[in-house]
Order: sequence, then structure tokens, then C-alpha cells
Amino acid sequence: MLPLFFIFVYSLAKAGIVLIFPSIIKEEAAYFFFLSFTLEALCSPIQGAISDRFSRKKSLVVAFLAIALGQLLIFFSFQTSPLFFLPAIVIHSMLGNGDVIARAALVDLYFHLNRRTIIGWSFIAQFAPWIITAFFLLSGVYSAIIFLYYFLSAFLCMLLSLFVFKDFRDIPKHKKIHHVVLEEIKKSVVFFTNKKHYLGFVGLFFWELAFAFSFYYQDEVISFRFVESQMIIFFVIGFIVGTLSLFHLSISNKQAILGGIALLLSVIRTTWLEQSLGFFIFQFGLGMSITAIYTYFSLGHYPHQQGTLFGVLDSIQTVGEMLSAAILIYAVVFPPAVVAFIVVGLLILSFSLFKRNILTSAQKI
Repeated sequence: MLPLFFIFVYSLAKAGIVLIFPSIIKEEAAYFFFLSFTLEALCSPIQGAISDRFSRKKSLVVAFLAIALGQLLIFFSFQTSPLFFLPAIVIHSMLGNGDVIARAALVDLYFHLNRRTIIGWSFIAQFAPWIITAFFLLSGVYSAIIFLYYFLSAFLCMLLSLFVFKDFRDIPKHKKIHHVVLEEIKKSVVFFTNKKHYLGFVGLFFWELAFAFSFYYQDEVISFRFVESQMIIFFVIGFIVGTLSLFHLSISNKQAILGGIALLLSVIRTTWLEQSLGFFIFQFGLGMSITAIYTYFSLGHYPHQQGTLFGVLDSIQTVGEMLSAAILIYAVVFPPAVVAFIVVGLLILSFSLFKRNILTSAQKI
């Protein structure tokens, strides 16, 4: 289960940037966030595609080397000069998208298992480190030394990727597996040039906009009170419990998406979202629906398309989250009724696109 550990460490480093980083330098954090998420949105599909073409192992080594270097530069920036911040964020965001590669590697290794379970555990591994980081914040332990620990963790993952992780495509050429790889790459190119499938990506974009609008509309979120309060604990646990529930519920992916949407709508027009229970319900629905959505996308693709696919999906989510945050925090002030109307409309559009282009064509679990 090395890919799950890789996702865990990647998210640990990412949580340090998103949560601890602004707690130390609040004034300039927004600019670094915008740069980081923009580069991540642009480079995630590229790194995923490279891992499809050249193997997961090599791509993981590069990704975690970049993460380690980025975390080390952040540590030095606090100890010596802030000039290290910029190269740290650039290296980390452009080359360190290890979650995309590791999630694709997880599908490679356990392709015969229940896909929803595989995807679900990958998201649990991705969200669990946020609890650890939140405890650091709540206990007041968020000094620069934490980034040194994250550097060591990422460096360990780089060594594990290089010497321990086994990619089934890293085999002698005389077995001619490269012919199979090239054939599946051709199929991947044909798929991604199919304009009809773009509607499915638009559906995910609308879904992300709806959830991000609901999230960033809360005053607790756009202030630093959220990351420094107990609500972030309920926020992360809600997602993990929502994802775990899919392992035991006998419902289809379509029902899981609808259930997640229903839970979101149950708190959007109330003040519950400002409370711990509201954030728990919100993330419970998010965990259910995003796991089901990624499962449908993944099931509809060949093994050597997974890196590109997960890179595109992550990029779409990042762009949707950035756009929602920018509109609500820096541009427009909406009354609650307008936000509710926008969210409901986006979710209806999203589900209609999923139903037409994804849910009816993907394999059933």
C-alpha cells in the first residue's frame, strides 16, 4: 500500500502550506496561494500524462524530490530570507503533484479490486494529514521546524519510490510490454480528443463551483478563525466518515452523488454550516460524492490513462475552487438567498451532465 503512504505524505506537505504557512505570514499568503494553485492546475495533467508514458516509479521519484526540496526551501525562508518562498512554491507546485501519480499507481496495483474502495481510501489518505496539521495549529505548534519534518517525510518517499516501489511496467523490454503501452496511449489520445466527453469535465467543474461557493461563503472560512478553531477537525472527519460510509452502504455511485448533493443542500440555507455539525455534514456529503465521481471517471478508462485522467480532474477542481474563492472573497458580496440559488442551479447542471455523459456509460460496480 505504498501509494497510499505517498498520498498521505503529499497531503501532509500540502496541508502545511495551506494551513501553517498563512498562520506565519498572513499578509502575503494569498498571493502565494494563487501562484501555487495556478501552477498546480496547469502542471497536474502534464505530470499525470508523463507518468502514463514513462512509468509511475520515475515520476514519483521526481515528484517527491520536488516536494522535499520545496519543503526545505520553505524552512530556509523562515530561518534566513523570505526570498526562498517563491522558488519553493514554484518547485512544489510544478513538479510535486505526487497525489495524481500515486492515485494512478494505486489503480495500477489493485486494478482487480473494487474501484470505489480504492478511490475512497486514496481520498482518506489525502484528508487524514489535515487532522494532524490541525492539531499542530490548535496546540500552537506551527513553527518553521515542522517544514523540516515534512522535508524528511518527502525525502523518505523519494527513497521508497526509487528502491522499494514496484511498477509493473518497469520490466525488461524483451517482454514487449511497450507495445501494449503504446496501444493504450493511442486509445487515450482518441478519448481525450472526443469533444463529447468534455461535457463530463464541465459537469465536474460545476459541481466543484457549487461546493466551493458554499464553503467560501462562510465568514469563518475566509478568515483565519477557521484554520485555528476546532471546526477544521469536524471538517476533515466529516469527509473521512462520508467516504468510509460508501464501503458499507449498498448504493450505486449515482445514488452516492445524489446523496452528497442532498446533504449539501440540507445545510446551505441554514446557519448550521457556521457550526461544527454543519461542517461535518457538508464534508460528509463531499466525501460521498467526490469518491463516486472519481470512481465513474476511473472505471471508464484504461490503466494507462489514469495518470492523465486524475491530473485533469484535480486541475478542474483546483480551477473551480480558485474561481469561487476569488469571486466571493475579493469581488462580489452575495446575499444568502442568491448563493443558495447559484449553488442549487450549479448542482442541477452538474448532475444532468454527469448522468448524460458519465453515469450511463461507465461500468457498474
